[in-house]
Amino acid sequence: MNSFQPLTTKVAASGRPVFCEGETEVLQQAGVGFYDGDVRSSQYENGTLYLTTHRLLWVDQKTNKGIYVGLDKLCNDLGRWQGFFYMSHPKIIIKVKSGGQFKVSFREYGMEGFRGKLAGMLDRRAWEKMRIEDYGVEKMRIE
Repeated sequence: MNSFQPLTTKVAASGRPVFCEGETEVLQQAGVGFYDGDVRSSQYENGTLYLTTHRLLWVDQKTNKGIYVGLDKLCNDLGRWQGFFYMSHPKIIIKVKSGGQFKVSFREYGMEGFRGKLAGMLDRRAWEKMRIEDYGVEKMRIE
């Protein structure tokens, strides 16, 4: 989880993060947790995952605190893992450009749809037109 930053933008009372100017929500999915490599992260067990044109954000369903990673930090080489029978939740395996990987665990439905949308956003590379900096809402236009 070293690739993630604390979410410094506001989170509404509903738990939905406030997105930066030029950033658009693509998809959200409740009931999502993370694995740091092969180890389930007890700190990031049950939240809502938001995919935007620029970031992957996760907000805890109880505390409304969150983390995010810029899509520019991720590889478009998304694996999937399905446990045996119903003993485990389906997961997307996401590789990080700086090395390592993490898994996104879907306790409910939606893994395949989310995986497809994430791959599409990684191909589209919208962050190259307007990049959101690692520390909140500052933006820079690349011309």
